[in-house]
Amino acid sequence: MTHLELYKNLIDGIFGSGTATFNPSPNTTNKVIGALASNTDFVDFQCNFAARLKRLQTAYTGHPSLTALIIQVNLVADNKNWQGAVAELAAYDYFISKRDFLSRLPILDVNINPSESLASLFSVQQANVDVYFDTLGVYSDIKVLKDNVSEILDGIYRKIWPNNKPLIRAEFPRDATFELLQNNLDSVFRLLNAAVSGVKKPRLVDASSVVADLFFRLDWTRGMLITSTSYSPYSHAENTCGLPLIHAKKFLTKHPFFLTFVLFPWFNNVVNSFNGLNKIYYRSLSRRVFCQYRNDPSLFSVRSSRFTGVHTIFEVTRNLGAMLFLEDNSILSTSPEKTNVVGHYFENLNAYHPPSCGPMESYLRDLIDGSFDDFTHDNY
Repeated sequence: MTHLELYKNLIDGIFGSGTATFNPSPNTTNKVIGALASNTDFVDFQCNFAARLKRLQTAYTGHPSLTALIIQVNLVADNKNWQGAVAELAAYDYFISKRDFLSRLPILDVNINPSESLASLFSVQQANVDVYFDTLGVYSDIKVLKDNVSEILDGIYRKIWPNNKPLIRAEFPRDATFELLQNNLDSVFRLLNAAVSGVKKPRLVDASSVVADLFFRLDWTRGMLITSTSYSPYSHAENTCGLPLIHAKKFLTKHPFFLTFVLFPWFNNVVNSFNGLNKIYYRSLSRRVFCQYRNDPSLFSVRSSRFTGVHTIFEVTRNLGAMLFLEDNSILSTSPEKTNVVGHYFENLNAYHPPSCGPMESYLRDLIDGSFDDFTHDNY
């Protein structure tokens, strides 16, 4: 059976026959579908993922949002959209884990009036967000926090040598901004492609003339290639603080709104909990987004040519009430009865509509099992 056929059987068995809407015949896969299909590995992940689907099925059966949920369940099988789908399912599972604070389940995939968000200033005619806590009056949109640098580099490797031989690995700071690499992608590809051609012994390729601190190690002989790198959570936050602003068209102007970022090792293994580096990164990133533009008169249109408003960057960030970082630990956990997700919440003290005002505060205080900060004494 193909990996897709096995996944079809899994979701049809949980949600009912006919749940799978994708073609199960192609012999295609992705990291999650492949792990679920394994006969020897990832047993804990298989149990945890199935338990997550069962919890969601139990909660949303008979609910108007069941259709939206099943769409994401199917998208896990999509090679282009699996990361976002996995992220949304993890977030849904986490949000309903404290249902005692919710008189009704969160509504999924909610259409909103573009005039009530910044979408109208991006010339967007239709707008929606992923989650609406209707009894609490708060909205959230779910995004993948992925390792863009590794994704770009892997794409270069596959393009140069599809079978991954010779071994090609980069030495590049893990906290670097992906824009540097993305903006010089063609030059990096040409340099590396030329270095691979005709060379039959291990060598170091210096690409720092194209992208600072970028080197490649090539090896034709060994089965293992060792490289070195560096990482600082503060530098990482500085280099990636523009990522939340990419989603500015989702920011709501009339209601409390927060972004939910999901981290999962199969699309981000840069941020990790060693020595608390994850918490440092989340807080530093949030503080930069919420506070660093307070005295900056720069217009947001300088960052995005599609933005038609006259707002400053700071005024745009004030429509983002908070950021929630969810760490999905379901790959190795041995507790399928739990969500296996840890949340770290950081609220924007400068927000027009902070989410924790009113009944949402009790829900958040009980929901968040990691960091919780509102920068009350750090807003400068």
